[in-house]
Amino acid sequence: MNDGLKRILSIVLSAIMIFSSVTFVNMSIVMADSSSYILEEGGWLESAYVEWTSVPNATGFAAYVKKANEADSSYVKLDNELIRKYPTYFRVDAVGLSAGQYVIKVVPYINGALDESAAFVSGTLDVKSYDRSGSAFSSKSPFYGKGVGAYNNDGTLKSDAQVLYITKDTAKTVKADIITNKNGTTTEVTGMQAIIDAKQKGLDTRPLDFRIIGTIDKDNMDSFSSSAEGLQVKGKNAGAELNITIEGIGEDAGIRGFGILCRNVGNVELRNFGIMLYMDDSISIDTNNDTLWVHNMDLFYGSTGGDADQAKGDGTVDVKGKSTRVTVSYNHFWDSGKSSLCGMGSEVTSSHITYHHNWFDHSDSRHPRIRVQSVHIYNNYFDGNSKYGVGVTLGSSAFVESNYFRNCKHPMMSSKQGSDIMENDKTGVADFSGKGTFSGEAGGVIKAYNNHIEGSDADKFNGGVEPVYYDATATGNNGKATQYDAYLVTTRAEKVPETVKALSGGSSYNNFDTDTANFDLGVDEANITAVEDVPAVVTKYAGRVNGGDFKNDTNKYTVLNDDKSYAVDTVLKSALISYTPSLVSVGGIDAGGEVDTTVSTETTTEVTTEKVSETTTEKVTETTTINENSSETTTENVNPEPDFVYGDVDGSGKRNISDVNILIEQIRKGAVNVIKGINDVNSDGVVDTADVATLLQKVLNDSFKMPCEPTSSEPTTESTTIATTELTTESTTVEPTTELVSFDDKYDFENNPEITKDGTSGITYTVSTKGQTSDNLTAETIIADFGGSKTLLLNDKSATDAVKAVVPVTIKNKGITTYTLNITPTEAKGNWTVFMLDGIKADGTDGEVLGLRIDKSKNYGLRVNGGSAVTSSNVAVVANTTVNVVIIVDFDNDTATLSVNDSTPVTVTGVDAKSIKSMSFQTATDARSLYVDNITTAGGSYYGEIVESTETTEETTGQTTETTTEKITEKTTAEAITEETTEQTTEVTTEETTEPVTSLSSSWTAGDTVPSWLGVSGSAENNSKSYVAFENVNGSAFEQTVKIATNGTFTITPEKAGTVKVYIAADNNNANKGNVTATVNNATIGTYSLPSRKDSAATAFELTVDDTNVGKAITFTTSYKALLFKAEFN
Repeated sequence: MNDGLKRILSIVLSAIMIFSSVTFVNMSIVMADSSSYILEEGGWLESAYVEWTSVPNATGFAAYVKKANEADSSYVKLDNELIRKYPTYFRVDAVGLSAGQYVIKVVPYINGALDESAAFVSGTLDVKSYDRSGSAFSSKSPFYGKGVGAYNNDGTLKSDAQVLYITKDTAKTVKADIITNKNGTTTEVTGMQAIIDAKQKGLDTRPLDFRIIGTIDKDNMDSFSSSAEGLQVKGKNAGAELNITIEGIGEDAGIRGFGILCRNVGNVELRNFGIMLYMDDSISIDTNNDTLWVHNMDLFYGSTGGDADQAKGDGTVDVKGKSTRVTVSYNHFWDSGKSSLCGMGSEVTSSHITYHHNWFDHSDSRHPRIRVQSVHIYNNYFDGNSKYGVGVTLGSSAFVESNYFRNCKHPMMSSKQGSDIMENDKTGVADFSGKGTFSGEAGGVIKAYNNHIEGSDADKFNGGVEPVYYDATATGNNGKATQYDAYLVTTRAEKVPETVKALSGGSSYNNFDTDTANFDLGVDEANITAVEDVPAVVTKYAGRVNGGDFKNDTNKYTVLNDDKSYAVDTVLKSALISYTPSLVSVGGIDAGGEVDTTVSTETTTEVTTEKVSETTTEKVTETTTINENSSETTTENVNPEPDFVYGDVDGSGKRNISDVNILIEQIRKGAVNVIKGINDVNSDGVVDTADVATLLQKVLNDSFKMPCEPTSSEPTTESTTIATTELTTESTTVEPTTELVSFDDKYDFENNPEITKDGTSGITYTVSTKGQTSDNLTAETIIADFGGSKTLLLNDKSATDAVKAVVPVTIKNKGITTYTLNITPTEAKGNWTVFMLDGIKADGTDGEVLGLRIDKSKNYGLRVNGGSAVTSSNVAVVANTTVNVVIIVDFDNDTATLSVNDSTPVTVTGVDAKSIKSMSFQTATDARSLYVDNITTAGGSYYGEIVESTETTEETTGQTTETTTEKITEKTTAEAITEETTEQTTEVTTEETTEPVTSLSSSWTAGDTVPSWLGVSGSAENNSKSYVAFENVNGSAFEQTVKIATNGTFTITPEKAGTVKVYIAADNNNANKGNVTATVNNATIGTYSLPSRKDSAATAFELTVDDTNVGKAITFTTSYKALLFKAEFN
């Protein structure tokens, strides 16, 4: 039953019951016996639930469960926390049930006591078992037969398990007694993360069940032990027994704003909750985990990362670092960008992972992307995947069995062969000259059996469709004996011959699936779902109970209808950002027996009050707020089309709070016309933001009238409270702070106004050489654009020794930090340390803690503590050749790994630092020229320090108002409409100071500020007369221009159809120095070759804007540094 019908029915039932309780004294007993209060009931996987409406005079409820065929004396009382109140109904979930038939009884509290005479009982509820199969249930597991996590294999809770309920209000305060010494002494620990951290000592292996109720936001948590992911579950050493389950209760449990990192864990289960807008990875199963089960999760978009492939977040479920016996099953991947990385290269082939019955719902790639490991992939539904399905590299083996591929572009691929490289990247010709998908890594081998494949790409070389199956007889040039995707078997037990090898790397399939001596798949053929039934089974059971409270709506989310797009669905992303939990309260006792039939959510009102008060303390000093009570008569004349609900912005068929959230977001952006159907709502003769505000008010007035009908045209008189935010200019005082600024997401060394040192903005650095000071360096010693362009150039041919750049930095000596950089040496030299982490070493001395060193054989490698030993990557240094370097430092385990150009990682130990004070880059002694760029870091690093100040006075007009509007308006979404019809209205004015107008101006001249709509900060720079690519309106060279860095971007958002002209040239005297690409929602709409800055015949980059692109941001990206002269609109 959907929520709308639920609410209508609850209103009707409430009215009937109130009437009946007045007229007939015994009616309530009769209705209770006939279960008339029950709105919905059902059995699910090892759980059952009942939802009911108001009970007259009830002040709370208790609930009980028993087997259907047992006597009433067998009823077991359910925990109070399992009863929750929602706006129009109550709900209880019974969990930890073994398969069978059950009934649930609900007893109301009346006059302060349980009243059995008013109790009501559900019908028979059919409960099924979770599908316990895959490698986590392998007989090779050290925990085999014990039950994964806190539950037994029959679904019941282990007898000595502790159960902790986690809500937004208890995540910081929940308490548990944890064994903390070898004598068995327990210590009371407070807070969810703190409790898990206490288990890390390895002294307490008692089962622990965390039950999440409602949504847990990042700010609700007590702390995070992983700066990259958030919540960390960690054991003392590899595969340490923890026996932990983290589960959600009901349909709406979830965490938001953070993810989960599992490291060194043994016997852990995650189930039945959603993860949205996480920091880096949603779930990272990283380093030495054994027997872990991730199932029945709803996995949504994460936060946008710093890399191009992180628009939807980074990894969704990543399994790496020698983790084994991991089952990932029955999860719903919502349009994930990178679904599952399976291996980093340091793993071994004995690592055994399983993916089954997952719904890869329009997710793009990595289903999974496998390195080294042995992976069983069966009964998954690949549903409209724009890039590829299964990918194997670095000698990995994958058994792909009985999966259903629907419109998956490349169902199966092995790196550097077959479909991966079939088409030329530029011409599209099938000549096997493509660059490939997997960073040039060697391939692996896939064994395929009994898969259903439809809608895949055509096999342009052989005819037919992908995947291309191995054919030993096709030995001709680029034949299927070498250029294949997978080896197709006719029986499940058939082995892949050792002669079938990966074209790149030469590895063969290890036949792990038939090697019963070393592997147990954890599933028999009899328990494999028939392939034709996979879509129905997976779409029914994947994700949370009943599919969760966030519904898969193909009418609302365009990506669910587009099997080829890998762009972010902005409507889906907006819905996640504006998602508001409907949970009102937790616990049946004193919950109140009445529910609000006007559908005004109390929880949201409480959250809004708390957040607005908090925001007001910090921000509202920058604005003037006027509250006035007035009685006014308003006339609304709304005549919608027969099938159109006025104000239904999201197309759901009714006005509700989702429409309000979308409208607020559009008002904030100033993008009025993207809301289709808006006309001159307030009849003032123009269509502008005032019309949107008027419509917003109408939605607020009428959102919760059931059913949705057009607003009456008759005048109404009502008392309203109007909160008007006026834009003012006034002085504000910024409080002093010395807080360190943390960057958990990838941070590239670009300008950041929050990072200040010595009163200046941006990263500070010093230059030093042995035997010289900075003052003595010649003009050739340059650190060029170590900010905007992310390029550090060390070049001092006159110096007598190496040139070194030092970046002051403070790094926590805990957690994991990843450094990524591109290095271009101008000469190939040995015995040279290029990159160093400097600080206080374990022995208390200052010096190099870790160094990226080119050894005497001229290979890149790592050394520890400035020692002479270098662990080589076996990747040689080549003059004037750029390499991509990834260094991962694990300060908890004192290790570091190095990968160069995606080479197999090498690991060093003994990286034990008390603190890190700087990181440095230096040239070779006799080859003093080095380029370093694209420097990024992720993890527990802190850069810079906010300058300590006593008082700062600043003007707060445009920018301050924008910040206030965004922060406060979003947090004051007016859901609560009281019985006195006191409403909160946010009035939006069309004053000049709200948002910058996005219509195009023609150009700018000397002294002009660069228009903010170009997305380029700062003012136009002085132009020399040698820049003659374009002439100004008076026929002379432009006096002002804007410098755009390599890979720089700027945006233009046209408000009407027409032609955009951009006058731009390469910042170079030579032509053919790159191009400019224009995109809308990551789709290319035009490309322009950059003329030189001296090309007097240069023409503008012209783009035609039709109605489909009106109001959409056009992003221009330059592949070479450029000069922007003018932009105009015709």
